[in-house]
Amino acid sequence: MSIEKQLEQKKEVILKRWFEKIVSSYPTETASFLKRHMDDIENPVAYRIHEGIEGIFDQLLQSDVIDPQQVSYFLDRIVRVRAIQDFTPSQALYFLVQLKSVIRKELRGSDPDELMEFFFRIDELILKAFDVYVSCREKLYELKVDEWKRKAYLLLKRANMIYDPEPDNPNSRNTDSLCEAR
Repeated sequence: MSIEKQLEQKKEVILKRWFEKIVSSYPTETASFLKRHMDDIENPVAYRIHEGIEGIFDQLLQSDVIDPQQVSYFLDRIVRVRAIQDFTPSQALYFLVQLKSVIRKELRGSDPDELMEFFFRIDELILKAFDVYVSCREKLYELKVDEWKRKAYLLLKRANMIYDPEPDNPNSRNTDSLCEAR
């Protein structure tokens, strides 16, 4: 029996163990909350994680070649949340390594070559997840820089250090005259 068929038969057990491993990376209180609620409204983080791991797992089972757009959507469901939390990049993406551990335990005695080939697909996902993570972090930093610029502009304006021809319209500021004293 192929690895994919074996995994399909054990899908619920694998997803449950994988979810538990992911949740265990959170502080105790958060982890217990994530385990209790799976509703999109009450607990969007747990919902996104569960939706993401199920979609990723289904993509891995479908074929030897993973559809990059489909899998990117499911990776994004998890990685986007973890990118804005206090996780290092390795901690944020470790959930994919944990899938290997869960599969290894469930498929003891399977053909090692076939298992390694399947793990190679997971390694490809780790690289795609890193791209998603970096993209999310870049966007986060862009937002932070824009916020700091807006705050600096407002402070300079309050200090009467900016010439603004239309004071009620912050989009019409003259960038040539920034920081000029009146």
